[in-house]
Amino acid sequence: MLKAIFMDYYGTAVYENGPISVEVVKRVYKSGNAQSPEEVFRCWWKIFKERLGEVNGENFHTQHEGMKMRLNF
Repeated sequence: MLKAIFMDYYGTAVYENGPISVEVVKRVYKSGNAQSPEEVFRCWWKIFKERLGEVNGENFHTQHEGMKMRLNF
């Protein structure tokens, strides 16, 4: 079985705090091992901020390039 997660890190297709993103967090929670949907959300933002921090300053890349590099696309 192939599993995937859609990540709209620009916020263009899904409003970040809208009903669609809430549904995505719920689905990730139900299919994973997090203790709560809030834990999924906190984990995502923690990793997202860390990855963005790696592509600033002398290592600058656009947000899109940085995410592609870290997600090995």
